[in-house]
Amino acid sequence: MIYNYIIVADENHNIIDKWEIIPDSTDEIYIGDDGTEYVVIGELGESYTFKSADKTINLTCDPEEEHNKKLFAKGEYGSEDDIYYNGDDGKVYVVKDFIFTVYGTNGKAEGKIAMQRYEDKYRSSNGKTYIWAYIQSEEKSYIKADGDIIELDMKTPDDSSEKTQELDYLVYVTKNTKLPDYWEDTVKLVHVKNSLGDDVAVEKKAYDAYLELKSDLEKEGIYVDLDSAFRSIAQQQAIVDDFTVTYGEDYVKQYVAVPGFSEHHTGLALDLYLNIDGKDVYLNEDMVEYPEIWAKIHEKLADHGFILRYLDGKEEITGYSYEPWHIRYIDSVDIAEEITEKGETFEEYLGKPAVGLSK
Repeated sequence: MIYNYIIVADENHNIIDKWEIIPDSTDEIYIGDDGTEYVVIGELGESYTFKSADKTINLTCDPEEEHNKKLFAKGEYGSEDDIYYNGDDGKVYVVKDFIFTVYGTNGKAEGKIAMQRYEDKYRSSNGKTYIWAYIQSEEKSYIKADGDIIELDMKTPDDSSEKTQELDYLVYVTKNTKLPDYWEDTVKLVHVKNSLGDDVAVEKKAYDAYLELKSDLEKEGIYVDLDSAFRSIAQQQAIVDDFTVTYGEDYVKQYVAVPGFSEHHTGLALDLYLNIDGKDVYLNEDMVEYPEIWAKIHEKLADHGFILRYLDGKEEITGYSYEPWHIRYIDSVDIAEEITEKGETFEEYLGKPAVGLSK
């Protein structure tokens, strides 16, 4: 998490200082199960060196290792992918989501070494050096210099109490119902890369529930990944602008959601894609060729607080055609089970009027 510079301003937003990043000053700090703290040097997918006060462990990524070979053949990979490294201590280190699982010579897991924080060094115009740090486990930031520590609350003086309110996981957003004004300032997102190398942002609890769903499905030999989830109003506007130029206004009115009126703005709507026999299947026209697999996925949704959002045969109610890949997190297994067992749409459960298909 590197910024080229940091602007420092007073409470009235008057610029006080500008800190320039010191090149090659970024440190990744990891902590092992035994409490050992390591500074890490290297690039994901290439090589790593763990340095602690009393030892150094060099890790080498072998691109010809069978698992890595398949992974790198895609040309792109993300931090959520399993990447295998051989340590010069004779052990194997497997990284996923910046957590290394350490396997001994007997093939058994011996412990973990997890990312704790990033540290980037900046130099002020007054010559002082500041360290900006992001703590992974606590999701907060701080700046320290000359022994002083400044914690960042990441808010502006204009923040209102509305921004601190809790999310309503039954929030209803569709073609005729706008996203609540407070939502984008309140929702907590996590960013992950899918197997296609795309960055996907998801509301935090929805992502945790998705991982449980994914794990449950994998037990039955079904493999899914995230195609898309959160989309900001600004991103939606960019899509509208681009499609208007490319396809025309009539196309946009019929097929593209108006900015502010897309369920994807919530971060709770997830579009899935399949992995069949090691091959990613992500185009809509290809995914609909696997109704049996989608049926098995739909059977698991309610167990993890999800519902199928746009049902087959209920297009006039939801306003959208059937989408077997579009699921919605509502943070309640009981409600999800009720909706699913009754074969209801979200509109019917909430008592909302039919949306109707666009003409």
